[in-house]
Amino acid sequence: MNPRQRMRYSNIKAKDWMLKHDFTDIWFKRHGKWHDKIYKNKLESYSALDLWNLFDGLAWLKSRPVYFQIKTNGWANKIKLESWIIDKSPDVLVLSVNVKGSDKHGWEVFNRVHERSKDGILERSLK
Repeated sequence: MNPRQRMRYSNIKAKDWMLKHDFTDIWFKRHGKWHDKIYKNKLESYSALDLWNLFDGLAWLKSRPVYFQIKTNGWANKIKLESWIIDKSPDVLVLSVNVKGSDKHGWEVFNRVHERSKDGILERSLK
């Protein structure tokens, strides 16, 4: 598989896993040649292919917004995910999905959910 085919395939695997685990309204940010302009504040802006150069899309889980990132054979940068969520509402979840495997040996979907609590950032997996 070329990298684009691999990304599409891992997105399908992640989407199927999310639907099986009761996520709804799953939306994937398109990756095209046009980048979005993000205004960080009055003085700073940047271009991004993903949402905030971090997330592949949005979904809902039991009325909670979920920002997700999908990687093939690896994990999203935990420090970046947790530094993004630290000042967000406690209702917001961040989902890191690792679609691991190959055509020869099969594919598995792993996950890590990050959320705010009064004690800091919690990390857990959905079963």
